[in-house]
Amino acid sequence: MAYLTTREAAEKLGTDEATIQEWIKQGWLTNVRTQVSVPTSSHLLGAATFDKLVDEDELFEVAEEIGWAMLVEEAFLERLEAHE
Repeated sequence: MAYLTTREAAEKLGTDEATIQEWIKQGWLTNVRTQVSVPTSSHLLGAATFDKLVDEDELFEVAEEIGWAMLVEEAFLERLEAHE
């Protein structure tokens, strides 16, 4: 079971990171972990970052069940906007 950051997950599906974050918010992705990254430089010690990690297998299951419809809708809306 591999975990991907929300950015990596979005890249794998060809969408944006906001879509993956929305799937987490909606509860469609439930096997989510938080990764804390602490800089090694002492002057940046307070600049820790928190990344959400999603299970790759679950990501593709959700994409197959409901995600592709959303991705198609996004592409359709982008095309409409491009023609306006």
